[in-house]
Amino acid sequence: MFIPKCKKCGSKMVSANINIEVETNGILKTATNVPGKKCSKCEHIVIDDITMEKLKQYAHDYPTNIIDYAMCEAEEFVVIQTLLL
Repeated sequence: MFIPKCKKCGSKMVSANINIEVETNGILKTATNVPGKKCSKCEHIVIDDITMEKLKQYAHDYPTNIIDYAMCEAEEFVVIQTLLL
């Protein structure tokens, strides 16, 4: 089994829901429940490119200053399911 290592300190990276800040249109927004990896030692955070692009789109689309990534994903899933019915 492949266990990713932190590029900063070499410790184990673990899956985590991360809270970060993202800027859109000059406005700083807080994003919660963002899936990513976090170093178990130095707490270095890694979020994949696809997730970051989706997060930027959610931050742009939602009018609030706090974006719940998991909630946005769930809403998107419901819309897709509705369209497929």
